[in-house]
Amino acid sequence: MTEAVGLGKHTGTKLDDDLWLDDHLFEIREKIVVRAKELLADANNQLTKAAALSEAAKEYAPGMRFPDAQQSSWRENILNQLSAVTLISALLAIVFGGIAFGISLAAEEGEPVPDVAGYIDLVKIFAGAVVGSTGAAVVANNSKHRGHR
Repeated sequence: MTEAVGLGKHTGTKLDDDLWLDDHLFEIREKIVVRAKELLADANNQLTKAAALSEAAKEYAPGMRFPDAQQSSWRENILNQLSAVTLISALLAIVFGGIAFGISLAAEEGEPVPDVAGYIDLVKIFAGAVVGSTGAAVVANNSKHRGHR
């Protein structure tokens, strides 16, 4: 909010940070050009001017590869976000759900169905644990990737 207010005051003029960035980029540009000339002289006409500039720029601003070399398939991304808590909770939710379903099926027709509410409550608890642990893993993974950008 304060940034928006501060930017509004400088409409039509460059901010101090913009001026510093312009100066800094100008200095880097000069260094890249000088280094590209050195590379061209050392290469004995084996490099084009564009290739020399590209190589020189990499020395000062290596950047990130696109697509990222660490990118993986959606299946690997999902498996990386599954924790032991998620897997165990999912397994227990399935087990208790199966027990509740088995008890209700085992009751003969005409007999009162045994109370399976406790098992269903356990299924809800473990299902909530699956959702919670998966959500926490997604947030942690997203925060980790934002830190690398």
